Amino acid sequence: MNAPPSGAAGRAVHTDLRAWAFAVCVATMWFEILWRTARDAPASSLSPVLAAAVGLVTQLAFTALEASLGVATWASFGRQVRWNALAPALFTASVTEAFAVSLIAEQPAWPQAWRVVLAGPRALPEVAAAGPFAQAFAGLGALTLLRLVLATHAHASALSERAWPSPPAAPRWRAAALLVLGFYWSSRLAIWWGLDLFRGRSFEP
Repeated sequence: MNAPPSGAAGRAVHTDLRAWAFAVCVATMWFEILWRTARDAPASSLSPVLAAAVGLVTQLAFTALEASLGVATWASFGRQVRWNALAPALFTASVTEAFAVSLIAEQPAWPQAWRVVLAGPRALPEVAAAGPFAQAFAGLGALTLLRLVLATHAHASALSERAWPSPPAAPRWRAAALLVLGFYWSSRLAIWWGLDLFRGRSFEP
């Protein structure tokens, strides 16, 4: 297979740098939100700065894992996706989750009805005492749906032209949407099952 022309390689590098620049901006936003949340939370063993750093590193690790699973899944279908293009786009999409965290922490202090619509039922204090199923899907709100749309766009855009050369983009978007939804529902079911097992139960009658 012939190597891509230098012009295409240059455009790819420029696109990657721009994607990582957006990701750095989102990382800064994540750190500030986590720091404010830890600062206003009850006293803990970690300082607000350290708690925010741990939260940011955890978010980065989960994004790296999500991107790696995406690259591996596309490869199993014979499609080429560059991790360096997918990872920063997925992390940029997490800006919706960062906003949801700020709403749950009441920063800004919006009415509870709006917080539930945007951040999901987890904005309600009684969700912490709910069952495993309710806790697993407590984050299903408008911001989560927006995050799924942005993640779909990230996967569809990360597919190289050689991996999916034929227009139009609709089949690429459909495939990306199915992959993103599959990841989301699998993670929710895993959390549901994990919480259920943690409480000493299982799905068996």
